[in-house]
Order: sequence, then structure tokens, then C-alpha cells
Amino acid sequence: PAKRGIAMVFQSYALYPHMTVYENMAFGLRRLKQDDAAIETSVNEAARILELTDLLERLPKQLSGGQRQRVAIVLSFVRDPNVFLFDEPLFYIDAALRLQTRLEIAKLHKDMNATMVYVTHDQVEAMPLADRIVVLNAGNVEQFGTPLELYHTPANLFVATFLGSPTMNILDATAKSADGAAVHIATQSVADVAVPVANDGVESGAAVKFGIRPEHLVLCDADQGTFSGEVDVVEELGESHLIHVNAGETQRVIVRENGVASVKEGDRVGLNFDAAEGHLFRADGVALARKAANIPTQAMA
Repeated sequence: PAKRGIAMVFQSYALYPHMTVYENMAFGLRRLKQDDAAIETSVNEAARILELTDLLERLPKQLSGGQRQRVAIVLSFVRDPNVFLFDEPLFYIDAALRLQTRLEIAKLHKDMNATMVYVTHDQVEAMPLADRIVVLNAGNVEQFGTPLELYHTPANLFVATFLGSPTMNILDATAKSADGAAVHIATQSVADVAVPVANDGVESGAAVKFGIRPEHLVLCDADQGTFSGEVDVVEELGESHLIHVNAGETQRVIVRENGVASVKEGDRVGLNFDAAEGHLFRADGVALARKAANIPTQAMA
């Protein structure tokens, strides 16, 4: 059958309270004058995908918030539209099912060959779902590109600190000099860091921001690091851990490591990093362009 226009899914689910889940899902198809057999097939398949089969005879008031939201998502799928508009569709769904629902949306996006415009404040949803991301701030477009482009080459401080969990470490620094290969900076604890970025209007002595992501910091012995600090907090996440290090009055950084932490609160540690993984931002927050050799590429479907 031909595609049927635009389907919208909102953060606040809109269901007919006097209709069962099945009737809610079938209502739009009946208005499109589909026959009963086709409606039953479409509804049952959509319900299977989002684990709603056992709830088809219930009324909305008998469902949890997450279950109602899943019904609202299914309502959009059964119409087989060519454009989906999603506004925080996973907001009310519990964490365990959110991952599964996100995967199903990604699969449906591919299988249905439909355009999906997906609004979310959650980067964990945006990064894996998107072909392209538009980062908005107070109504302004900060950057547009693939998820990896935005993650590895943020256009400014807002994008750099918005994408990534935990966020990018940002350190105050001073520009010292520049050559064709790098801009040399000094931070509170490091006398000279050669960051391989293009110099775009940064003069010697100018205040800049140096950014390094938690996964690009490496712990070592305190006397062997590029700089050192004291462990404030260790967050065990199971497959990995986050180590919060106080490296000076304006230098508090987070390190992400895999496995179980080998340090504890109060330990003195050293930290190393590859300057090629660093980011440099002017005083106005605009990023200096990183060297292309350091930027991963993303294959597009």
C-alpha cells in the first residue's frame, strides 16, 4: 500500500480512554478503510515488536505510563507513514525497555525506509539513532552533522560538553605560540602542550580552553604523569569506572577506564594524554579546527 503521510508521537501520550489498546491501534487504520484482516495483521505485528501482545484487551487506565507510551509509538507504526515526528517518545519508558524500544525504532527506520525527525534531550538516544544530528541551544543551531562528527569535532564548547557521558574535561589554558603543526598552550599544571589544531585568531597570551575526553586520559604513577592529582571519588559502573581527580584549584577532571578501579579515594595519581586527542577553544567558545588525521569517519547507510 502507498505510504500514508506523517505520523507524530509526543512525550505525552494521546490515547482514547474508552478504547482498548487494540481498538486504539486499529482506529486509524479503520479510518483509512483497511479491511479487518489487514488491520489485525498490522496491529498484532506492531504489538509483538514492542511487547504489547498481552495488553491488547486492556484500557489505557489499566496501563503504566511506559506501557501507554509504547502504545502511542505503535500507533504511528501501524499507519506505515513516510515521515515520523518524535518528541521525546521514550520519556516515560523504564530504563530496561528504553534500550529495546530504541533498537526497535532504529530497525524500523531502516526497514521502512522512512524519514524520522526525533527530538530528544538525551544524547544516549541521539547518538545511536541518528544519521544526522542538529544540536540546538536557545533556538539556535550550534552544529549539524553525523554523530561521530559532532563527538570528535565539536564546533564549540556547548556541543563539546553536551555530547559525551561523562562530559568532556575542560581546562583553563593560555596560548603561548603557534606553528604550522600545532598551537602551544600552558595549563595550570602543564607548561607546554602542543595541540594539533589550526590557529584561527589566537594570539600569544590569549585565554583559551583545552578539552580532553575522559576516555583519553590515562592514569599512571604520580611521578610519571604529565600532571598529577588526588582521587576524590571512584564511581564503579561494572564494566567500567569513573575516577574523579582533583588536579588543582581549577583542574578537576574525570577519567574513564574499563574493568575494576585499581585506585581509591585519597590516592595520588598521575595523568597522561595524547595531545592529538585534545580540543582547543577560543575565549568565545569557538573550536579551533582539529587536524584531519585525528578525526574518525562514520560510514553512512
